[in-house]
Amino acid sequence: VSAGRQLRSCWGCEKLEEEGQPKFNVCPTCKAENLPKSSFCSQECLKRCWKRHKAWHETVKILREAGHEAEIALGFDVDAAQKEAEALKEGGAELERLMSDGGQKGLKEDWKGAIKLFTKAVALRPDRP
Repeated sequence: VSAGRQLRSCWGCEKLEEEGQPKFNVCPTCKAENLPKSSFCSQECLKRCWKRHKAWHETVKILREAGHEAEIALGFDVDAAQKEAEALKEGGAELERLMSDGGQKGLKEDWKGAIKLFTKAVALRPDRP
């Protein structure tokens, strides 16, 4: 790895940057709204993940407003991206939709709705934590 350059992973598919190759692009919304920088390997990957990534923007904003800046600074973006990318690869679009919708219900404190959606997600992938 070149001195001073940290190779990043794609938020959408977890592909790793390669030394000597062009850098991944940072999400323009993350940059404009001063959110943790999320990198994408291609414009197509950003477009494919946009609904989920847009929901992630809202999650980070809500955490910030609630005073959880430490969790965000400690790598909330990296951990969430890795877990969701792994779930996507293994569970497909339906799992992504259920997890995203369940997370949104939780953020709105609709616990019953969140549990219902997460239960369906677990049924799709019972081998996943």
